[in-house]
Amino acid sequence: MRKKHNNFSLNKFVRYLILSILLVSSTSIQTVRAQDSLEPNSIAIYGEIVDNYVSITYELHFDNTGSSKDKEIDWEFGIQKDILLSNLSIILGEKTYYGVVKPELEAVQEYDESVAANETAVLMKQTAEGYSLQCIIEAKEEALIYITMEGFLTRKFGGYSLALPLALSQTLLSVLTIDIAIRSNFNPLVSYGIRGLSGLSYTALSNGIQIEYNSGTAIYIPADLEIMYRIADQTGGSQLITYTNSTDNFFAYLLAPVISESTETERQVAFVIDTSGSMSGTPINQAKIAFNDMIESLNPGDYFNVVEFNSIADSIWSECRPATNENINTGKTWVTNLESDGSTNFYDGALEGLNSFISNDMPKIMLLLSDGQPNEGIYTTPKTIGPAIMEANTLGVSISTIAFTSSVNLDFMGNIASDNSGYFTYITPDSNSASEIFEFYASLSTQCMQEYDITISGATDFAHFKPLTDAFLINGTEIVMTGRFSSLITITTTLYYEEQTDNYYNTETTPGTEHVHVEKLWAQQRISYLLNLINLGDTTFEEEVVQLGMYYGLVISGYTAMIITTGDEDILVDGYDSNEYYGVSGSGAIPSYSILPFLAATGLTMVIILKKTKKN
Repeated sequence: MRKKHNNFSLNKFVRYLILSILLVSSTSIQTVRAQDSLEPNSIAIYGEIVDNYVSITYELHFDNTGSSKDKEIDWEFGIQKDILLSNLSIILGEKTYYGVVKPELEAVQEYDESVAANETAVLMKQTAEGYSLQCIIEAKEEALIYITMEGFLTRKFGGYSLALPLALSQTLLSVLTIDIAIRSNFNPLVSYGIRGLSGLSYTALSNGIQIEYNSGTAIYIPADLEIMYRIADQTGGSQLITYTNSTDNFFAYLLAPVISESTETERQVAFVIDTSGSMSGTPINQAKIAFNDMIESLNPGDYFNVVEFNSIADSIWSECRPATNENINTGKTWVTNLESDGSTNFYDGALEGLNSFISNDMPKIMLLLSDGQPNEGIYTTPKTIGPAIMEANTLGVSISTIAFTSSVNLDFMGNIASDNSGYFTYITPDSNSASEIFEFYASLSTQCMQEYDITISGATDFAHFKPLTDAFLINGTEIVMTGRFSSLITITTTLYYEEQTDNYYNTETTPGTEHVHVEKLWAQQRISYLLNLINLGDTTFEEEVVQLGMYYGLVISGYTAMIITTGDEDILVDGYDSNEYYGVSGSGAIPSYSILPFLAATGLTMVIILKKTKKN
């Protein structure tokens, strides 16, 4: 058994010297023992997003049973900023080995030693664009590698997104399975999907949605996979979530204002409405009310057009026109006079809408409502319509879809939105459907405030994803702050607009044990803050970054890496070594570290005042 090291402290000269030696050593080992590259023959992505917190696992199957040579895995995959690697394991035969987070140079050295000793080993490091996975799979062996990512999503323009780029340097041909739950304990989901894939299935949960996909056979996996979803009503405001591990108290503060004040944002908007025969009666009447309200809410700087489709597609104008009072009245009158008749030429309706847009730098949004199955036109099946719309969308229009009544193919409508950077919702055509359609459209708007004051009392330290001076708050955009507190935490926020002032007050005295992710969220933001200080030249925090990374099982570029070696029998699933830090959240007291420079005492009151200039 190799000697374990929990402490790591080297000056820069020694680090550079060791790194140079390791690079030479690694090169010589690879020369002596060359491996063929091995790619996964199946990939599964599963996990959940709960109240914005992400926990996603990649399951990779590598099969080397048909080879008489050892093979190397050299795989690079991307991950969204603020989402970090938190666990790594490998199954070989009937044994499971878990990753150990160590100082990066030490992990690299141990990996090279294992390679030289003909042992299966796995090394995971963070790169500028994501993570790199290096692994040796011995001849006649197969392996399952599990990689878990965790982190916190913040809203932008009212929606959430999580990028899942599976490969950066190569095109992957593999069987792909996805099983991801999105849950919200605050507001119901109104739109969701995965960009880059068609053929998804959706299952309703009590507080969210289950998204599933199975390619069945090997496919070329898209490089731009992205989960997208939106919360109902976008009521915004603030939330204070707390957690205690019995030693320390942690908090996460989420601020996502939504205002009613109108802001002039120049956009192009195409409204596309299904007027086929199945829309007759209540559906068409509700749609008319909603579409007229949407047209009337356009800002003076907007451009718009309205399209209807049944057996054929038609529009008011050949391209979007300015939202003048005259054009708005023309649009409302045109919608009011629509009648439902004929079949459903879905593709022509979408194409007519896409052809309405003028090629310029203005944001382009298309809202498409349909209640029936496509049954007319050059393309009549979801399998052919989806790719055809993507091909026709040459201007990068964001297409959001509304499924109206249960007869519509929900997967099809959801995929249209996901494939075209839009959002999807399903609305039952009851007496409230007109207002629900309008609310969905309104959630796509972008409005902003001028300045805000935040007062935090009772915190012992504090961090955030990005400098608050860079956080320009718009309608539906969110900032997240984390910290620790002694026994009472109070946060008061005041938002100033041209015509109104909003106040939020949150306080907590008894943190619970349910929201475990808040502690790791704090660790991630603490590390990000320290790295910013280091980048400014203060290297005294390097040791603390290493300690926090090891304690919380976080891989940090240049500081920590995750290593698995089959020679370490004490890191099997049923035999943890208490002297090591693992890719799981630590227990007990957090390793000691310095308090943030601008916080000096428990119970300190912080006042943050930011002045913002409103964008027109």
